[in-house]
Amino acid sequence: MIAHSGPWLTEEDQAAVIAALESGQLAQGPAVARFEAALADYMQARAVVAVGSGQAALVLALRSLKIAPGDEIILPTYVCFTVAQAVRSIGAVPVLCDIGEQWVMTAESVAAKVTRRTKAVIVVHIFGILADTPQIERLGHPVIEDFCQAFGGKYSEASFPITSRLAFFSFNAAKCLAAGEGGAVATDDENFANRLKEIKSSKLVPAPLSDLSAVLGLSQLLRYDQALAQRLNVANYYFHKLPPSLTDRIKKVEKKNFFRFPLFRPLGPEFEDIRQLFAKRGIAIRLGVDDLLHRRNGLTDRGFENAVATIRGTLSIPIRPGLTQPDLDAIVRAVKEIL
Repeated sequence: MIAHSGPWLTEEDQAAVIAALESGQLAQGPAVARFEAALADYMQARAVVAVGSGQAALVLALRSLKIAPGDEIILPTYVCFTVAQAVRSIGAVPVLCDIGEQWVMTAESVAAKVTRRTKAVIVVHIFGILADTPQIERLGHPVIEDFCQAFGGKYSEASFPITSRLAFFSFNAAKCLAAGEGGAVATDDENFANRLKEIKSSKLVPAPLSDLSAVLGLSQLLRYDQALAQRLNVANYYFHKLPPSLTDRIKKVEKKNFFRFPLFRPLGPEFEDIRQLFAKRGIAIRLGVDDLLHRRNGLTDRGFENAVATIRGTLSIPIRPGLTQPDLDAIVRAVKEIL
């Protein structure tokens, strides 16, 4: 089976983990501090604070904004359910908005959900596609950027590629930079940097990162630009070989780093039927997201028309370093035959 996603592990990664095991320092220790410094240097951020997961990183960011029980936090319905879980875990209320035609939320979709109780907006850069954070910030509410699927994404070649005061990341095994588990919050604001460190020290976010994960993350970070380049090479191959009717939507997205390669077909068979056809050819595919959050909450589809059309029409094919030419040829052949 050609896996849909997975970590790109090398002998250097294995050597780093073995060295950590031999050192006996497995829990949070000096390697975590080195990982935080390396991440800050890579992003040219003032500070990066690492924790045990992306969800814990979001909780840390929310607490740094002093979000209180009952406060409303706007986020898209087209996102992993753990984002809403993190909001609820501190007593805040997730308010769901629609997305635009490029898989991500827009200033217009956010503005439609603003109330007097709105305290923050979580801007989700899904699949590596960057939402227009500057436009959303102009609505006047604090923004937390979700870079869990877009680590390394940039709006420009500016010194700090994150536009808001707070951004959080995930480094679990399926992400572009895979440390097994882990997450982090980055900021370019000195006050927030101090606040994040204080909250972490107080253990209000009880999910520390281990040195074992940190050394793997450090090893992966050394060749991260190479990993992104390989993803781009695979994407360009797909653009060259696959029908434009399936790839035009993602090709038109200006700012992206190909955590996923989503195909879009407005009409066609149900996803499960398609998944089984790909599986018979030894290829794993996925939906863009497993479900829409408003449906999980028992809401109707009214007001979420773009998200509904997007989840129906989107499927994701493998895109990662380590795919061989025979893998790519098999994927292209299957897409052409099935879709």
